[in-house]
Amino acid sequence: MKAIREDARTILLYDGIDEIGRLTFRSRFSSKADITDAEKQVLSIEPVNIWRTAYGVKKGEKTILSFHRKWNGNSLIKTFFDTNNQEYTFKHQGFFKSKYLLLDKDSREMIEVKPELNWRKFRYNYHIVVSDSIKRRPGHQLLAILTVYLCKEYISRQASHGAIVAS
Repeated sequence: MKAIREDARTILLYDGIDEIGRLTFRSRFSSKADITDAEKQVLSIEPVNIWRTAYGVKKGEKTILSFHRKWNGNSLIKTFFDTNNQEYTFKHQGFFKSKYLLLDKDSREMIEVKPELNWRKFRYNYHIVVSDSIKRRPGHQLLAILTVYLCKEYISRQASHGAIVAS
């Protein structure tokens, strides 16, 4: 799988040559976004607290997924798909060769995202590896899109922290 940045607000997710999802941010610097899946259903990502550390992914008015950023940079993700509720952890790994992982509750790698900077356009594209075990679970494509979202937000947050320290 791969995710390609179409413009400043849109990231397209591909499985081979088929588009399986679209992540569209409401504005250039907003953390609010909309996910359009392969069935053309629109889901929204919005903060649920004033500090913007907890977010919900909603399908209409129903929250189907939530995530909470922890103090160490990791995020705890909870799914609410019908009767199959799962918990995952999103974390950054590496320094020079960074990658971002989605781990299940037993710390097994479910999704791995490697950002690749396109120097010409000065944008990140993402290479995504999805394990076979998560492909058998409901909502695995949504989790792949959410992992790209969290990766982009983590990179943006780190860049803004660097700008604050440099000034």
